[in-house]
Amino acid sequence: MIKKINIIFYILIILFFIFFEFLNKQNSYILFITSLIMTITTFLSFFYIYILTKKINNKNKNLELKNLNKKLNASFLKINNLSKKLKQLTELTRDLGNNNMELDDFCNELLETAHNFIPQSNYGSISLIKNGEWNFISTIGHNINLLKTLKFNVYEINPKEGIQIININKRNKNLKKEIKEKLFLATQPTKETLASYIKLNETLALNISLDISKENKLNFDDTSIELMESFSNITKSFFNQKLSHDNIKEAYYEFANKLAIISEGYDEDTGNHVKRVSILSGFIAEKIGLNSKKVNDIKKFAQLHDIGKIFTPKEILNKKTSLTPQEWEELKKHTINSKKLLNGKYFKTALNIALYHHEKYDGTGYPFGLSKNLIPIEAQIVGIVDVYDALRSKRSYKEAFDHNKVLNIILKGDGRTNPKHFNPVLLKIFTKYERKIEELYNELK
Repeated sequence: MIKKINIIFYILIILFFIFFEFLNKQNSYILFITSLIMTITTFLSFFYIYILTKKINNKNKNLELKNLNKKLNASFLKINNLSKKLKQLTELTRDLGNNNMELDDFCNELLETAHNFIPQSNYGSISLIKNGEWNFISTIGHNINLLKTLKFNVYEINPKEGIQIININKRNKNLKKEIKEKLFLATQPTKETLASYIKLNETLALNISLDISKENKLNFDDTSIELMESFSNITKSFFNQKLSHDNIKEAYYEFANKLAIISEGYDEDTGNHVKRVSILSGFIAEKIGLNSKKVNDIKKFAQLHDIGKIFTPKEILNKKTSLTPQEWEELKKHTINSKKLLNGKYFKTALNIALYHHEKYDGTGYPFGLSKNLIPIEAQIVGIVDVYDALRSKRSYKEAFDHNKVLNIILKGDGRTNPKHFNPVLLKIFTKYERKIEELYNELK
Protein backbone atom coordinates (compact mmCIF):
# COMPACT_ATOMS: atom_id res chain seq x y z
CA MET A 1 0.00 0.00 0.00
CA ILE A 2 2.80 2.41 0.90
CA LYS A 3 4.63 1.68 -2.35
CA LYS A 4 1.47 2.47 -4.37
CA ILE A 5 1.01 5.81 -2.59
CA ASN A 6 4.65 6.71 -3.25
CA ILE A 7 4.21 6.04 -6.99
CA ILE A 8 1.07 8.21 -7.11
CA PHE A 9 2.94 10.94 -5.27
CA TYR A 10 5.73 10.96 -7.83
CA ILE A 11 3.21 10.94 -10.72
CA LEU A 12 1.50 14.01 -9.21
CA ILE A 13 4.81 15.84 -9.02
CA ILE A 14 5.57 15.04 -12.67
CA LEU A 15 2.07 16.13 -13.71
CA PHE A 16 2.49 19.31 -11.74
CA PHE A 17 5.67 20.22 -13.62
CA ILE A 18 4.07 19.35 -16.97
CA PHE A 19 1.12 21.62 -16.15
CA PHE A 20 3.48 24.29 -14.95
CA GLU A 21 5.46 24.18 -18.20
CA PHE A 22 2.28 24.14 -20.25
CA LEU A 23 0.71 27.02 -18.41
CA ASN A 24 3.93 28.93 -18.47
CA LYS A 25 3.89 28.76 -22.21
CA GLN A 26 0.22 29.80 -22.33
CA ASN A 27 0.77 32.62 -19.85
CA SER A 28 -2.48 31.75 -18.10
CA TYR A 29 -1.82 32.39 -14.44
CA ILE A 30 -5.42 31.84 -13.37
CA LEU A 31 -5.44 28.45 -14.95
CA PHE A 32 -2.08 27.80 -13.38
CA ILE A 33 -3.30 28.68 -9.89
CA THR A 34 -6.44 26.61 -10.37
CA SER A 35 -4.40 23.65 -11.50
CA LEU A 36 -2.01 24.14 -8.63
CA ILE A 37 -4.85 24.12 -6.12
CA MET A 38 -6.28 20.96 -7.68
CA THR A 39 -2.89 19.31 -7.62
CA ILE A 40 -2.31 20.24 -3.97
CA THR A 41 -5.82 19.13 -3.03
CA THR A 42 -5.32 15.82 -4.77
CA PHE A 43 -1.94 15.41 -3.10
CA LEU A 44 -3.37 16.19 0.35
CA SER A 45 -6.22 13.75 -0.25
CA PHE A 46 -3.78 10.98 -1.05
CA PHE A 47 -1.58 11.99 1.87
CA TYR A 48 -4.60 11.84 4.20
CA ILE A 49 -5.51 8.40 2.86
CA TYR A 50 -1.90 7.30 3.43
CA ILE A 51 -1.91 8.51 7.06
CA LEU A 52 -5.32 6.98 7.75
CA THR A 53 -4.27 3.65 6.23
CA LYS A 54 -1.11 3.64 8.33
CA LYS A 55 -3.11 4.30 11.50
CA ILE A 56 -5.55 1.51 10.69
CA ASN A 57 -2.66 -0.87 10.03
CA ASN A 58 -0.97 0.14 13.29
CA LYS A 59 -4.24 -0.24 15.17
CA ASN A 60 -4.75 -3.71 13.71
CA LYS A 61 -1.17 -4.62 14.57
CA ASN A 62 -1.62 -3.36 18.15
CA LEU A 63 -4.84 -5.33 18.46
CA GLU A 64 -3.09 -8.43 17.15
CA LEU A 65 -0.21 -7.86 19.57
CA LYS A 66 -2.63 -7.44 22.49
CA ASN A 67 -4.45 -10.63 21.56
CA LEU A 68 -1.12 -12.41 21.15
CA ASN A 69 0.05 -11.13 24.55
CA LYS A 70 -3.16 -12.35 26.15
CA LYS A 71 -2.66 -15.79 24.61
CA LEU A 72 1.00 -15.84 25.68
CA ASN A 73 0.10 -14.82 29.25
CA ALA A 74 -2.62 -17.47 29.40
CA SER A 75 -0.18 -20.08 28.06
CA PHE A 76 2.47 -18.98 30.57
CA LEU A 77 0.01 -19.29 33.46
CA LYS A 78 -1.03 -22.76 32.28
CA ILE A 79 2.61 -23.86 31.90
CA ASN A 80 3.50 -22.38 35.29
CA ASN A 81 0.52 -24.10 36.93
CA LEU A 82 1.40 -27.40 35.25
CA SER A 83 5.03 -26.99 36.34
CA LYS A 84 3.93 -26.52 39.96
CA LYS A 85 1.69 -29.58 39.75
CA LEU A 86 4.47 -31.69 38.25
CA LYS A 87 6.84 -30.50 40.98
CA GLN A 88 4.30 -31.52 43.63
CA LEU A 89 3.83 -34.91 42.00
CA THR A 90 7.60 -35.40 41.75
CA GLU A 91 8.03 -34.58 45.45
CA LEU A 92 5.18 -36.92 46.35
CA THR A 93 6.58 -39.86 44.37
CA ARG A 94 10.07 -39.13 45.73
CA ASP A 95 8.65 -39.49 49.25
CA LEU A 96 7.69 -43.08 48.44
CA GLY A 97 11.29 -44.04 49.15
CA ASN A 98 11.44 -42.03 52.38
CA ASN A 99 10.68 -44.66 55.01
CA ASN A 100 11.31 -42.14 57.79
CA MET A 101 8.55 -39.80 56.62
CA GLU A 102 5.79 -39.35 59.17
CA LEU A 103 2.34 -40.59 58.17
CA ASP A 104 0.72 -37.19 58.87
CA ASP A 105 3.28 -35.40 56.67
CA PHE A 106 2.75 -37.82 53.77
CA CYS A 107 -1.04 -37.55 54.00
CA ASN A 108 -0.93 -33.74 54.11
CA GLU A 109 1.24 -33.71 50.99
CA LEU A 110 -0.90 -36.35 49.25
CA LEU A 111 -4.15 -34.47 49.93
CA GLU A 112 -2.79 -31.12 48.77
CA THR A 113 -1.42 -32.64 45.55
CA ALA A 114 -4.67 -34.52 44.78
CA HIS A 115 -6.69 -31.35 45.47
CA ASN A 116 -4.53 -29.36 43.03
CA PHE A 117 -4.66 -32.01 40.31
CA ILE A 118 -8.44 -32.42 40.49
CA PRO A 119 -9.60 -28.79 40.07
CA GLN A 120 -13.31 -29.45 40.70
CA SER A 121 -12.60 -30.15 44.38
CA ASN A 122 -13.01 -27.43 47.02
CA TYR A 123 -12.32 -29.44 50.17
CA GLY A 124 -10.86 -32.78 51.17
CA SER A 125 -9.84 -35.17 53.94
CA ILE A 126 -7.80 -38.29 54.61
CA SER A 127 -8.70 -40.76 57.35
CA LEU A 128 -6.88 -43.76 58.78
CA ILE A 129 -9.00 -46.74 59.79
CA LYS A 130 -7.16 -48.93 62.30
CA ASN A 131 -8.85 -52.00 63.79
CA GLY A 132 -12.18 -50.63 62.56
CA GLU A 133 -11.83 -47.21 64.24
CA TRP A 134 -12.13 -44.18 61.93
CA ASN A 135 -9.60 -41.37 62.58
CA PHE A 136 -9.27 -38.13 60.58
CA ILE A 137 -5.60 -37.22 60.07
CA SER A 138 -5.56 -34.51 57.36
CA THR A 139 -8.03 -32.01 55.87
CA ILE A 140 -8.38 -29.09 53.46
CA GLY A 141 -11.19 -26.65 54.26
CA HIS A 142 -12.67 -28.70 57.13
CA ASN A 143 -11.96 -28.29 60.87
CA ILE A 144 -9.25 -30.89 61.53
CA ASN A 145 -9.07 -30.19 65.29
CA LEU A 146 -12.76 -30.94 65.78
CA LEU A 147 -12.68 -33.91 63.39
CA LYS A 148 -9.81 -35.48 65.35
CA THR A 149 -12.07 -35.65 68.41
CA LEU A 150 -14.55 -37.88 66.56
CA LYS A 151 -14.36 -41.62 67.12
CA PHE A 152 -16.68 -44.02 65.32
CA ASN A 153 -16.58 -47.49 63.83
CA VAL A 154 -16.06 -47.96 60.10
CA TYR A 155 -18.98 -50.42 60.00
CA GLU A 156 -21.38 -47.59 60.89
CA ILE A 157 -20.85 -46.13 57.40
CA ASN A 158 -19.72 -49.33 55.65
CA PRO A 159 -17.67 -47.73 52.82
CA LYS A 160 -17.16 -49.71 49.60
CA GLU A 161 -13.59 -50.56 48.67
CA GLY A 162 -12.40 -48.68 45.59
CA ILE A 163 -13.35 -45.31 44.09
CA GLN A 164 -16.88 -43.89 44.00
CA ILE A 165 -18.62 -40.55 43.54
CA ILE A 166 -21.00 -40.38 46.51
CA ASN A 167 -23.34 -38.19 48.52
CA ILE A 168 -21.48 -37.98 51.82
CA ASN A 169 -24.64 -37.20 53.82
CA LYS A 170 -26.33 -40.39 52.60
CA ARG A 171 -23.24 -42.43 53.47
CA ASN A 172 -23.17 -41.00 57.01
CA LYS A 173 -26.90 -41.45 57.71
CA ASN A 174 -26.35 -44.44 60.06
CA LEU A 175 -23.94 -42.59 62.34
CA LYS A 176 -25.02 -41.71 65.87
CA LYS A 177 -26.80 -38.39 66.28
CA GLU A 178 -24.01 -36.74 68.31
CA ILE A 179 -21.41 -37.81 65.72
CA LYS A 180 -23.49 -36.39 62.87
CA GLU A 181 -23.93 -33.11 64.75
CA LYS A 182 -20.17 -32.78 65.23
CA LEU A 183 -19.57 -33.67 61.58
CA PHE A 184 -22.02 -30.95 60.56
CA LEU A 185 -20.10 -28.39 62.63
CA ALA A 186 -16.65 -29.56 61.51
CA THR A 187 -17.22 -29.90 57.75
CA GLN A 188 -18.21 -27.62 54.89
CA PRO A 189 -21.51 -28.28 53.03
CA THR A 190 -20.77 -30.51 50.03
CA LYS A 191 -22.63 -31.39 46.83
CA GLU A 192 -20.71 -34.56 46.01
CA THR A 193 -17.62 -36.43 47.16
CA LEU A 194 -15.00 -38.40 45.26
CA ALA A 195 -13.98 -41.11 47.74
CA SER A 196 -11.27 -43.76 47.58
CA TYR A 197 -11.36 -46.45 50.28
CA ILE A 198 -8.06 -48.37 50.28
CA LYS A 199 -7.71 -51.58 52.29
CA LEU A 200 -4.03 -51.92 53.20
CA ASN A 201 -4.22 -55.12 55.27
CA GLU A 202 -6.61 -56.94 57.60
CA THR A 203 -6.48 -54.24 60.28
CA LEU A 204 -5.55 -51.09 58.35
CA ALA A 205 -7.32 -48.98 55.70
CA LEU A 206 -7.12 -45.43 54.36
CA ASN A 207 -9.89 -43.20 53.01
CA ILE A 208 -9.17 -40.26 50.66
CA SER A 209 -12.09 -37.87 50.06
CA LEU A 210 -12.32 -34.82 47.79
CA ASP A 211 -15.45 -32.67 48.09
CA ILE A 212 -17.27 -30.21 45.81
CA SER A 213 -19.05 -27.37 47.62
CA LYS A 214 -22.80 -26.90 47.25
CA GLU A 215 -22.28 -23.59 45.41
CA ASN A 216 -19.92 -25.11 42.82
CA LYS A 217 -21.57 -25.92 39.46
CA LEU A 218 -18.82 -28.37 38.46
CA ASN A 219 -18.94 -32.14 38.87
CA PHE A 220 -16.38 -34.91 39.09
CA ASP A 221 -15.85 -36.75 35.79
CA ASP A 222 -14.00 -39.78 34.38
CA THR A 223 -10.71 -37.85 34.44
CA SER A 224 -11.22 -37.14 38.16
CA ILE A 225 -11.72 -40.86 38.81
CA GLU A 226 -8.60 -41.79 36.81
CA LEU A 227 -6.50 -39.24 38.72
CA MET A 228 -7.86 -40.48 42.06
CA GLU A 229 -6.93 -44.02 41.04
CA SER A 230 -3.34 -42.85 40.43
CA PHE A 231 -3.17 -41.22 43.87
CA SER A 232 -4.62 -44.37 45.43
CA ASN A 233 -1.85 -46.44 43.83
CA ILE A 234 0.78 -44.01 45.14
CA THR A 235 -0.75 -44.40 48.61
CA LYS A 236 -0.64 -48.19 48.41
CA SER A 237 3.03 -48.10 47.37
CA PHE A 238 3.93 -45.77 50.24
CA PHE A 239 2.16 -47.89 52.85
CA ASN A 240 3.49 -51.19 51.54
CA GLN A 241 7.06 -49.88 51.82
CA LYS A 242 6.42 -48.21 55.17
CA LEU A 243 4.76 -51.26 56.71
CA SER A 244 7.63 -53.45 55.51
CA HIS A 245 10.14 -50.93 56.88
CA ASP A 246 8.29 -50.69 60.20
CA ASN A 247 8.22 -54.49 60.53
CA ILE A 248 11.98 -54.62 59.99
CA LYS A 249 12.50 -51.79 62.46
CA GLU A 250 10.31 -53.52 65.03
CA ALA A 251 12.54 -56.58 64.69
CA TYR A 252 15.56 -54.35 65.37
CA TYR A 253 13.80 -52.86 68.40
CA GLU A 254 13.21 -56.38 69.68
CA PHE A 255 16.86 -57.20 69.09
CA ALA A 256 17.84 -54.00 70.92
CA ASN A 257 15.71 -55.07 73.86
CA LYS A 258 17.48 -58.44 73.96
CA LEU A 259 20.86 -56.68 73.92
CA ALA A 260 19.73 -54.46 76.78
CA ILE A 261 18.75 -57.52 78.83
CA ILE A 262 22.19 -58.99 78.16
CA SER A 263 23.90 -55.78 79.31
CA GLU A 264 21.74 -55.69 82.48
CA GLY A 265 22.74 -59.24 83.32
CA TYR A 266 26.40 -58.56 82.68
CA ASP A 267 26.65 -55.56 85.02
CA GLU A 268 25.03 -56.30 88.39
CA ASP A 269 24.67 -52.59 89.27
CA THR A 270 22.52 -51.63 86.29
CA GLY A 271 19.21 -53.34 87.23
CA ASN A 272 16.36 -51.07 86.15
CA HIS A 273 18.80 -48.27 85.29
CA VAL A 274 18.46 -48.75 81.52
CA LYS A 275 14.65 -48.83 81.74
CA ARG A 276 14.52 -45.58 83.71
CA VAL A 277 16.96 -43.91 81.33
CA SER A 278 14.79 -45.06 78.44
CA ILE A 279 11.51 -43.66 79.86
CA LEU A 280 13.01 -40.40 81.17
CA SER A 281 14.91 -39.76 77.93
CA GLY A 282 11.71 -40.22 75.92
CA PHE A 283 9.95 -37.77 78.24
CA ILE A 284 12.67 -35.11 77.84
CA ALA A 285 12.79 -35.63 74.06
CA GLU A 286 9.05 -35.02 73.83
CA LYS A 287 9.21 -31.87 75.97
CA ILE A 288 11.89 -30.21 73.82
CA GLY A 289 9.65 -30.70 70.78
CA LEU A 290 11.26 -33.53 68.81
CA ASN A 291 8.98 -35.32 66.35
CA SER A 292 7.19 -38.51 67.41
CA LYS A 293 9.49 -40.79 65.37
CA LYS A 294 12.61 -39.33 67.00
CA VAL A 295 11.04 -39.53 70.45
CA ASN A 296 10.16 -43.18 69.87
CA ASP A 297 13.67 -44.00 68.62
CA ILE A 298 15.25 -42.34 71.66
CA LYS A 299 12.90 -44.18 74.01
CA LYS A 300 13.65 -47.51 72.33
CA PHE A 301 17.40 -47.11 71.95
CA ALA A 302 18.33 -45.21 75.14
CA GLN A 303 18.40 -48.61 76.87
CA LEU A 304 21.48 -49.45 74.78
CA HIS A 305 23.54 -46.47 75.95
CA ASP A 306 25.98 -48.71 77.87
CA ILE A 307 25.84 -51.74 75.57
CA GLY A 308 29.58 -51.42 74.93
CA LYS A 309 30.21 -52.50 78.54
CA ILE A 310 29.70 -56.08 77.34
CA PHE A 311 33.33 -55.81 76.18
CA THR A 312 34.54 -54.29 79.48
CA PRO A 313 36.21 -56.74 81.93
CA LYS A 314 33.75 -57.70 84.66
CA GLU A 315 36.26 -57.04 87.42
CA ILE A 316 36.41 -53.39 86.36
CA LEU A 317 32.61 -53.03 86.24
CA ASN A 318 32.13 -54.61 89.66
CA LYS A 319 35.13 -53.04 91.41
CA LYS A 320 34.02 -51.49 94.72
CA THR A 321 37.05 -49.24 95.17
CA SER A 322 38.29 -46.43 92.95
CA LEU A 323 39.52 -47.34 89.48
CA THR A 324 43.16 -46.92 88.57
CA PRO A 325 43.94 -44.53 85.67
CA GLN A 326 44.47 -47.56 83.41
CA GLU A 327 41.16 -49.12 84.49
CA TRP A 328 39.36 -45.81 83.93
CA GLU A 329 40.72 -45.60 80.38
CA GLU A 330 39.57 -49.18 79.78
CA LEU A 331 36.07 -48.38 81.08
CA LYS A 332 35.80 -45.32 78.80
CA LYS A 333 36.28 -47.61 75.81
CA HIS A 334 32.69 -48.87 76.23
CA THR A 335 31.54 -45.93 74.10
CA ILE A 336 33.81 -46.90 71.18
CA ASN A 337 33.08 -50.61 71.64
CA SER A 338 29.36 -49.99 71.03
CA LYS A 339 30.20 -49.70 67.30
CA LYS A 340 30.90 -53.43 67.25
CA LEU A 341 27.21 -54.11 67.93
CA LEU A 342 25.35 -51.11 66.55
CA ASN A 343 26.64 -50.79 63.00
CA GLY A 344 23.70 -50.49 60.60
CA LYS A 345 21.24 -47.89 59.30
CA TYR A 346 18.46 -48.94 61.68
CA PHE A 347 20.79 -48.44 64.64
CA LYS A 348 21.94 -44.91 63.76
CA THR A 349 20.15 -43.29 66.72
CA ALA A 350 21.25 -46.13 69.00
CA LEU A 351 24.88 -45.68 67.95
CA ASN A 352 24.73 -41.91 68.43
CA ILE A 353 23.47 -42.46 71.97
CA ALA A 354 25.97 -45.18 72.91
CA LEU A 355 28.95 -43.47 71.26
CA TYR A 356 28.40 -39.86 72.40
CA HIS A 357 26.39 -39.90 75.66
CA HIS A 358 29.52 -39.15 77.71
CA GLU A 359 30.41 -36.09 75.63
CA LYS A 360 29.84 -32.80 77.47
CA TYR A 361 28.37 -29.54 76.18
CA ASP A 362 31.55 -27.62 77.12
CA GLY A 363 33.81 -30.10 75.27
CA THR A 364 35.30 -31.80 78.35
CA GLY A 365 33.72 -35.23 77.77
CA TYR A 366 34.87 -38.39 76.00
CA PRO A 367 35.61 -40.21 73.70
CA PHE A 368 36.16 -37.33 71.22
CA GLY A 369 35.80 -34.12 73.26
CA LEU A 370 32.89 -32.84 71.15
CA SER A 371 31.04 -29.72 72.25
CA LYS A 372 27.65 -28.03 71.85
CA ASN A 373 25.65 -29.01 68.76
CA LEU A 374 28.39 -31.31 67.45
CA ILE A 375 26.95 -33.74 69.99
CA PRO A 376 23.78 -35.40 68.61
CA ILE A 377 20.71 -34.22 70.55
CA GLU A 378 19.73 -37.80 71.42
CA ALA A 379 23.14 -38.26 73.10
CA GLN A 380 22.77 -34.95 74.97
CA ILE A 381 19.37 -36.04 76.32
CA VAL A 382 20.52 -39.50 77.40
CA GLY A 383 23.69 -37.96 78.85
CA ILE A 384 21.86 -35.71 81.33
CA VAL A 385 19.32 -38.43 82.22
CA ASP A 386 22.15 -40.94 82.74
CA VAL A 387 23.83 -38.57 85.20
CA TYR A 388 20.53 -37.97 87.04
CA ASP A 389 19.77 -41.69 87.34
CA ALA A 390 23.34 -42.60 88.31
CA LEU A 391 23.29 -40.03 91.13
CA ARG A 392 19.86 -41.24 92.32
CA SER A 393 20.97 -44.91 92.32
CA LYS A 394 23.02 -46.82 94.82
CA ARG A 395 26.23 -48.05 93.28
CA SER A 396 29.13 -50.15 94.57
CA TYR A 397 31.12 -46.96 95.07
CA LYS A 398 28.35 -44.59 96.40
CA GLU A 399 25.03 -44.30 98.21
CA ALA A 400 21.81 -43.15 96.50
CA PHE A 401 20.99 -39.40 96.59
CA ASP A 402 17.46 -38.00 96.83
CA HIS A 403 15.82 -36.03 94.01
CA ASN A 404 16.42 -32.54 95.42
CA LYS A 405 20.11 -33.18 96.06
CA VAL A 406 20.62 -34.58 92.55
CA LEU A 407 18.75 -31.64 90.99
CA ASN A 408 20.95 -29.23 92.94
CA ILE A 409 24.12 -31.01 91.72
CA ILE A 410 22.99 -30.88 88.07
CA LEU A 411 21.90 -27.22 88.20
CA LYS A 412 24.67 -25.84 90.44
CA GLY A 413 27.42 -28.45 90.27
CA ASP A 414 29.68 -30.25 92.72
CA GLY A 415 33.23 -31.55 92.53
CA ARG A 416 32.58 -33.73 89.46
CA THR A 417 29.40 -32.47 87.81
CA ASN A 418 29.05 -28.95 86.35
CA PRO A 419 26.00 -27.32 84.71
CA LYS A 420 28.30 -26.36 81.83
CA HIS A 421 28.37 -30.06 80.95
CA PHE A 422 24.76 -29.84 79.75
CA ASN A 423 22.80 -28.04 77.05
CA PRO A 424 21.08 -24.98 78.66
CA VAL A 425 17.83 -25.93 76.91
CA LEU A 426 17.88 -29.33 78.61
CA LEU A 427 18.60 -27.71 81.98
CA LYS A 428 15.50 -25.50 81.54
CA ILE A 429 13.37 -28.54 80.70
CA PHE A 430 14.80 -30.39 83.70
CA THR A 431 13.93 -27.45 85.96
CA LYS A 432 10.44 -26.96 84.51
CA TYR A 433 9.43 -30.63 84.76
CA GLU A 434 11.52 -31.72 87.75
CA ARG A 435 8.48 -32.94 89.73
CA LYS A 436 7.29 -35.10 86.84
CA ILE A 437 10.84 -36.46 86.43
CA GLU A 438 10.90 -37.38 90.13
CA GLU A 439 7.48 -39.03 89.78
CA LEU A 440 8.57 -41.12 86.77
CA TYR A 441 11.75 -42.18 88.55
CA ASN A 442 9.85 -43.30 91.66
CA GLU A 443 7.39 -45.31 89.54
CA LEU A 444 10.29 -47.23 87.98
CA LYS A 445 12.43 -47.50 91.11
